[in-house]
Amino acid sequence: MLIHKSYNTVPPQVDYTLTEFGAEASNKIFELVDWLETNLTGILAATKTLRKSTALLSKIAQFFQRDNKYESQISQFTCASKYKNK
Repeated sequence: MLIHKSYNTVPPQVDYTLTEFGAEASNKIFELVDWLETNLTGILAATKTLRKSTALLSKIAQFFQRDNKYESQISQFTCASKYKNK
């Protein structure tokens, strides 16, 4: 991806240049950075919504795990729903 060229001089001199492959990769990285900058607000909003949804589902699961008496009611509802949809 890089071409390294050193010169036998005092002080030492070194040049680095991108290969064709390196230049293509560099362009793709810059495109990704531009896309991220353009869409960052939406990405953060989606992440926040996902975290809220996950937290809510976790609380619901904890509620039902605390009290097993709901387990049979949930099972009955699930079975009844399956048969209604047929």
